[in-house]
Amino acid sequence: MRYLEERGIGFPTPYGVVPIVPSAILFDLGVGDPKVRPGADCGYAAASSASAGPIEEGNVGAGAGATVGKVMGMERAMKGGIGTAPSRCLTA
Repeated sequence: MRYLEERGIGFPTPYGVVPIVPSAILFDLGVGDPKVRPGADCGYAAASSASAGPIEEGNVGAGAGATVGKVMGMERAMKGGIGTAPSRCLTA
């Protein structure tokens, strides 16, 4: 939010620009140290390094610690990652 606010990026209102930060959820507290949490500095660093180039997928960023297949126990878990899915809104 700080990164966007510093640059006047967000939803304009009569009271000022409101930075809009979308989010996603990745729950994998059973892997690694469950006390580690990203903070505001991580968000600022991510916004600073964002680009208009290709989006990295797989074991990068938040996906570096992602796992799948834990329903049958951690011994069956496999490395996961982060992916994207394009969407196009059509209006009439």
